[in-house]
Amino acid sequence: MNGHVNDEDDVSSTSTETMPSNRSPEPQHPVSASSSSTGVSSASRGLPKTRLTRLLFGKNSVHDILGGGNFANLLLWRSALLSGAVLLFHTLVWAFFFFSNWTLVSLMSTVLMVSLTNATHVMDRLPDTLPLLLLKEYEVKRIATNVRPLTNDVLAFVHRLAVGGNLKLVLKAMLYLYIGAKIGAWFDFFTLLYVLLLLSFVVPKLYEMYETDVDRVADLAYERSKGYYSRAGNAGRLAAAAAVAKAKAQRFC
Repeated sequence: MNGHVNDEDDVSSTSTETMPSNRSPEPQHPVSASSSSTGVSSASRGLPKTRLTRLLFGKNSVHDILGGGNFANLLLWRSALLSGAVLLFHTLVWAFFFFSNWTLVSLMSTVLMVSLTNATHVMDRLPDTLPLLLLKEYEVKRIATNVRPLTNDVLAFVHRLAVGGNLKLVLKAMLYLYIGAKIGAWFDFFTLLYVLLLLSFVVPKLYEMYETDVDRVADLAYERSKGYYSRAGNAGRLAAAAAVAKAKAQRFC
């Protein structure tokens, strides 16, 4: 009995001694604290500090930039069937004009000419009185209500640009005009309209899908451009100060 009890004591003592060795070692608190702090700081550094939409357009979302209505829903593919049908229709129209010798003016002129040629046969089958087509007042007001905010934004931008005093706005407008001039030199007018339409259906949706990644790249480019702009401004001020000092020295001599 004593030997059995001693054996049990030996087994329990052996298992008690081996248990700590089988457990995984506790992590070092200083190392874990530093690693966690490093992880938090890197994550915070990875998050975008500014939004590209707010930086360029002063608004927080692509939907707001596009007007926030049915037009924005169309460009952002809220209804995939409707957006796809509109894009397909414009693609077929562009392909027809691009691969044929027709232009928009020639097509309209030909259609009107054929219509007038057959007008005598058509008029015999029409009723004596044709309905008078007039625009309804509420339709004009609805169109004006939808167009007014965008028109005011454009006019306000032109006013700020014409008044001056905002170097960043002027440089931004010059960049847009330069890009537009380069792109316009590659395509004819009708193809350029189709390219703009295609980009309007693709770019906002892609940005909405990959907004965080695009904002992170935009933040990096924005920070670097600010550094370059600051260094260029400092160099310009130093050059101006050196020119003033040189002029003063020559005057005293």
